[in-house]
Amino acid sequence: MGIHNLTINCEITFEEAVFSGHYKSPNFEGYREITGEIINESYGAKTGQHTFTILIAEISGSESEKYSKGDKIKRKGRNIYRALTKVKYPENHTDLAIEKNDRAKIAKDLKEAYFFVNPDRRGFYG
Repeated sequence: MGIHNLTINCEITFEEAVFSGHYKSPNFEGYREITGEIINESYGAKTGQHTFTILIAEISGSESEKYSKGDKIKRKGRNIYRALTKVKYPENHTDLAIEKNDRAKIAKDLKEAYFFVNPDRRGFYG
């Protein structure tokens, strides 16, 4: 779907693979499509990974009965961005994107500072 800059209040639709069983030998169950609104987003200080909290508006597909309209789910940005099928931006998206990008830079700077102080930990997060 191209390059996107998701912020709070974006309405998104994405598809995710569903697996069952143990993580070492998972069984593919199918795909699930989720439509919802991003109600929160953050960056991890140690990893700099983007995480979204999504309020579900609609869900269909494999194991969709596990969730219902109004449930909140968290998903990593690296998974959401590549799985997007539809995006609707809020009217104040430009302002929200500037603020989000400022926080992303701070998170990346904190990550670098963490590894500068703890160089032996780089293998875990860097």
